[in-house]
Amino acid sequence: MADKESARKYLREEVDPIMVPLLESLLRSRPARRDIPAFVTKYLTSATTMGVDSGLSVAFDADASVMDTTRLRARLKSLGSTSSLEVGPGDLLGKSGQGDGPLTKHWQALPPGSIVFVNWVDKTFEHGDEVARACEALHEHKLCPVPHLPACRFEDDDAFSATLAAVTNAGATEAMILGGNDCFERAGELPKRFSDAGALLLTPMVGENGAQGSAFSKGTPHQLYEAGVQRVCLGGYPEGHPGLGFDHAATEAMLLPKVRALLEGGLAVSIAAQFTFDPLVLVAWLRRTRAALKREADAVDRKRRPSKGEGDGAPSGRAPYCIHVGIPGPTPRKRLERISKICEVPSTLMNSAFKLADEDGDGLVSKDELLRAAPFLGIDASNVEALFQKHDSDGDDQILRFQFAALLAEASKGAAAAAVSSFLPKEPMSPTSPHSGPSALIAIGDCESGAQPNIKKMNLLDEDVWPEDLVQTLAAYMEEEGVLPGEICLHLYPFGGIRKTLSMRAALEEGVWPALATERPAIPSSRPGPAI
Repeated sequence: MADKESARKYLREEVDPIMVPLLESLLRSRPARRDIPAFVTKYLTSATTMGVDSGLSVAFDADASVMDTTRLRARLKSLGSTSSLEVGPGDLLGKSGQGDGPLTKHWQALPPGSIVFVNWVDKTFEHGDEVARACEALHEHKLCPVPHLPACRFEDDDAFSATLAAVTNAGATEAMILGGNDCFERAGELPKRFSDAGALLLTPMVGENGAQGSAFSKGTPHQLYEAGVQRVCLGGYPEGHPGLGFDHAATEAMLLPKVRALLEGGLAVSIAAQFTFDPLVLVAWLRRTRAALKREADAVDRKRRPSKGEGDGAPSGRAPYCIHVGIPGPTPRKRLERISKICEVPSTLMNSAFKLADEDGDGLVSKDELLRAAPFLGIDASNVEALFQKHDSDGDDQILRFQFAALLAEASKGAAAAAVSSFLPKEPMSPTSPHSGPSALIAIGDCESGAQPNIKKMNLLDEDVWPEDLVQTLAAYMEEEGVLPGEICLHLYPFGGIRKTLSMRAALEEGVWPALATERPAIPSSRPGPAI
């Protein structure tokens, strides 16, 4: 088969007419759908992977217990097309500052409107000029720049106002407010208002007569709004904030006052998450965080309603928040291990949660294998039987990788509930110890040389870790919850280089990765990898 179209034609015209009657016959003879040959489901998965709308989908859709891989693939493609990317100014400006950075070689890989975060890891105020120049370059190419604005880079309101003006004049309508990796080093040097992200957003500004206004009318949210910023991004921590002892409730309590201040200031809110390797931890955090953001948005919306003529129903309209889920791009294993250690992110499941459970390496997980892996995956052993029975749609006591992802997404419900505690501090919190975020560890062109990468080969290389379990589990969760487009998207950290990360993004958007079957199917394509 020379190309994808001929493969599609062969499946549609030659194979499908044979497979569909076979499946229908099997369904009639085995109404419970037990002992359906595995090759049937594998064929449907392979057909879906290659973009063939097989007639098998109709028969499978009649059974609600079967994961619809067509819808799952659509979710995965959407995650690829809406994903954001984080880069440093040098990735645009180049080492010489002449605008020849590695990202400039791949403009065509980012569709108009793509969101690109520009980090600010240099510990000087002057570096803000480079951040603004990078924003301008992105805006000129019809991309959406989101500059980092670390609180500890500013010594006074004038410095903050000048930088805010520079990035908005460069085309930024969104900004990320964070403390900065060196905020603990500068503790005591700076005014309280610039000591961390919470202080910047919640401390009232001092007026001309020395009097303080409210945090909303005379504070940073109002200042951002007046400057033309429409949306503000805050940091999120699926594993819990390292400076707060990884306590989920304490981390949430640190986040929500900032969210409330921004929403009350008329700004939309995004959360950009630290990366994690644990799919169950990620989805459990998403469940908690989405619920908390909705509560805050609903409370602010109720405040804005007229006091008369309104009912007590839930606020209507699109939620003014979204979550960027941090995911490492393909990264050499040893480098990723170092990064996870620096960022204090557990690496137990870095290789793959599925591979940990799949003891014999046959590409399937049995019930016994899942029982043995449950303690390491964070699954309550008492729930394994029910979870496995629900997701073993073939009834052959084995589950495929995409079914395993859906199982993890469902198991996260218990993990999300277990993480909730009664810890609610009376005052806004700040981290109590220093930590390093992922922004400082993004490669600047160190993996950009060499031949064009090949998706088929790169997926199999031991040297690179691909986040397959994470994206499949995320897609399964979004399908289960009916998440609206744009509410959750991927946020790509190109630790292994921009080229490989954008290749992964393109493969995800095109539907050639990840494979939704036991083995990796051959990828018929007109190019050896996304040509970027």
